[in-house]
Formats: sequence, structure tokens, C-alpha cells
Amino acid sequence: MLTLLICVMLPTEKAISVDVVEHNTYGEHGSQQVILRQWSERADGYDHWVTDWRTCTAISAKRSRGVWTIDFIDCGGNHYELKTRTYRVTRTLHDPEVEQRKILAETDRNHRL
Repeated sequence: MLTLLICVMLPTEKAISVDVVEHNTYGEHGSQQVILRQWSERADGYDHWVTDWRTCTAISAKRSRGVWTIDFIDCGGNHYELKTRTYRVTRTLHDPEVEQRKILAETDRNHRL
């Protein structure tokens, strides 16, 4: 019985590794989202481009030995674990993911989640 309980509690999915994770609070009502960015070369230069994002209801970030582990639950109730060396927290009046669509269309992104 104890073995079964331990197996159920252990995570079965691997953490997703990305270049930059951004915890963004945006808009007048303080909506929260997690934005994933990857370093990439595009026609207009090198930059960290948005590859995926999720609006979230809960998020936590912990740093250990230079690596951030970000756990979050999206609005659909899905749990994600991300690993990154660069983590930033931002607050904007606009949604930066929507702004990024003007540069890199959503269909051209390498979705990670």
C-alpha cells in the first residue's frame, strides 16, 4: 500500500527547459501569465522570442544552484514545471505576448507547453 501511494505522489512528467521564463502581470485587473522565450535568430536579428504562454492561477519560483524551477497551474487546471537559468517578473499595462505576435506569428512559434 505504501509503495502504491509513493508512486502516485511522484511526478511522471519531466520539467520543460527554456531559455527565459517571464512571470507577467498585465492589464488593469492584474491578470497573470507565464511567457516562455527561446533565443533565436530571425530576419530582424537575434532575440528571445515568445515560443509559448499560459494564463495562470497559481505560480511559484525557487532557485537552486543557479537554476530556477517554476511551478504553475494554468487556467485549465494543468500543472507545469519549468527549468530555466533566467527568470524575470514583469508588470505591464499591455499583454506582451499579444505585442510579440506582430513580430512572430503564433503559427511560426515552436510551442513548448
